[in-house]
Amino acid sequence: MKECNEAIALIQKNPDVGTFVGPPEERLIELAEKALGQVFPPSYRRFTLELGAGNFGAVEIYGVIDDDFENSSIPDGV
Repeated sequence: MKECNEAIALIQKNPDVGTFVGPPEERLIELAEKALGQVFPPSYRRFTLELGAGNFGAVEIYGVIDDDFENSSIPDGV
């Protein structure tokens, strides 16, 4: 979780370097977990709840954007 906290802090300190779609409602994260048949690890769940999905510099960070899991594209990870 330490690395997750550091990543979120770095992103928040440098808003001009990244673009994120979050934060999503927790219900959306639960729907994504159900669609995948997996529970997200605590660090990824926290990161996704705070930021959703997006990019930071040249790095795409997959996450959860909306509940249309059938017609989604990068950086939607579902």
